[in-house]
Amino acid sequence: MQKSNEYLADTQRAIKAARKANVPHGGAHDRADGGCTDAEAAVMYNVALRSLRKGKRILKHGIPTLVAKVEDGYMTLHEAERICQFTLVEQGEELRRSLQLSALGALAMGRLHSTHRFSDGQLMKAEAPEWFLMATANSDDWAKSLSQAGAIAVEEFENGGESLDIHEAPDGSYLIQYRDAHKTVAEIFIDNVADYLLFRATYIVPLATLIMETERHDDWQKTKRFKAAS
Repeated sequence: MQKSNEYLADTQRAIKAARKANVPHGGAHDRADGGCTDAEAAVMYNVALRSLRKGKRILKHGIPTLVAKVEDGYMTLHEAERICQFTLVEQGEELRRSLQLSALGALAMGRLHSTHRFSDGQLMKAEAPEWFLMATANSDDWAKSLSQAGAIAVEEFENGGESLDIHEAPDGSYLIQYRDAHKTVAEIFIDNVADYLLFRATYIVPLATLIMETERHDDWQKTKRFKAAS
């Protein structure tokens, strides 16, 4: 059953409005088929004109799988528009990376301060191991406590206020801490190197790539504004 517009997310309404808006301003083309102007479609679907026009760019430049993810409510207009800047071949890989990152974010947001284990490519809810519970008991400084327990900080990746902190435990296992700007919202424990490498390839490398792309885009925007002001 098709959802009514009232129950659709903003991104879904924007795409529907973009499909509907096929009549140039002041024109009559395709009105017989129920088409309308951008402004009319925006009012009809209760979306901003800016969002509607983003939807149009996604429909024009995005691969079908990308458009489908936006229509199904699995991706924001902003992220879909970013992916549309790549070639058709590259869009598929960027889409895969983006969905992997959002899956991890959804996990953390959906189960605040939750504990999971990653094994054989799957995230599953689990209890924290004994070494971690002992190291962090009654501690306000987890980084210091983990270090004192013999855990080694391996890597840290940050994007906006969110970050992944990676520690290798004394027993050779791994701890991944997913944090927002204020607190740890998810802890992921990995028992062996093989599973850690799989987790790294699936989640960490795409996050690092996204961070570098964001930084390059920010630098480009700053340069553009500087030149415009000169």
